[in-house]
Amino acid sequence: MTENNTHFYTKFHPSNYNVYLDINRATKTISGQTTITGEALTTEISIHQKALKVTSVQSQNTDVPFTTDDAAEAINITLPSTGETTLTIDYTAH
Repeated sequence: MTENNTHFYTKFHPSNYNVYLDINRATKTISGQTTITGEALTTEISIHQKALKVTSVQSQNTDVPFTTDDAAEAINITLPSTGETTLTIDYTAH
């Protein structure tokens, strides 16, 4: 078994996070939106996540393709270009 030692920071340098959470105590769920500003060094980046159901990812207010990898606890995002970007990630979780 090989271990993946890739650090997400090598591809994306976040500089600011803004997190909004709506907690539903009755159903024991959250819905949230996280906005991350940073510099993308490549067009294929990853963001840490754990047990989130990601519903959308936007870069500069435009939907971008993404996949979730629960084993790696990651959201893999394809950006249209490198450089400064603002990501908006919508999700739910138990």
